[in-house]
Amino acid sequence: LMGRIFKTLGVLKKGHLVECDRAALTGQYVGQTAPKTNKLVDEALDGILFIDEAYSLAKGGQDYGGEAIDTLLKRMEDDRDRLLVIVAGYPREMEEFINSNPGLRSRFNRYIDFPDFEDQELSQIFGSLCRKHGLALTPDMKEKTVHHFHWMARNAKRDSGNGRMVRNTFEKVIHNQADRLSKAGIYDSEALAILEAPDLESPAETDWREYRESGRGYIVKCEFCEATYSWNPAVELPVAQCDQCRRKFNAEFGMLIE
Repeated sequence: LMGRIFKTLGVLKKGHLVECDRAALTGQYVGQTAPKTNKLVDEALDGILFIDEAYSLAKGGQDYGGEAIDTLLKRMEDDRDRLLVIVAGYPREMEEFINSNPGLRSRFNRYIDFPDFEDQELSQIFGSLCRKHGLALTPDMKEKTVHHFHWMARNAKRDSGNGRMVRNTFEKVIHNQADRLSKAGIYDSEALAILEAPDLESPAETDWREYRESGRGYIVKCEFCEATYSWNPAVELPVAQCDQCRRKFNAEFGMLIE
């Protein structure tokens, strides 16, 4: 997206993206790092070089991260009209990374902070992954999903990367579904397309069952005007139209009433 934007603005000729990390930039032996870094920069010319977890380049050890940084800084200066570099990572570590080298501090002076996803957003990402793979959720599974990500958003470790955590959860659910169906001797396509509550191993299992017994129910809010509606996991309504602002909003997953 950034590449297309800068290409449209005339800043970049191609606008393509080259993504890499520390392993792609550094070598194992003396003399390998600079060529590897230069090769990636050459591939990214007239586009964007995106370095994920860039802070790892500034950590100690014998991985030649410092050499990669020095090589990158020189290329950023030499090819400043043809190269856009984006570095990403956790806020505290990235601050240490930027402060590790005066050249980094002078060249990277625009920062964008991406807050963690809220629990409902995590559920929506999970639902999107399920749809992408042709999978449907039973009502119990949808309800349990809400509780799972509600718990995870509040209790997961800061460095867990909660977007990545959703994918890990999805992959574990797929594994559990396959194990469940294999043990039951069920192999038909219909069963393979349905995820059930037991497929999701969750630390919120007890909280979910206690909440159900309380009878408190769930709500869903219009993301545009904050109008609130009741939510029922048994109702298939991925997108709803708000009665107040008349705009359509994501209603696939609800929220707990706290």
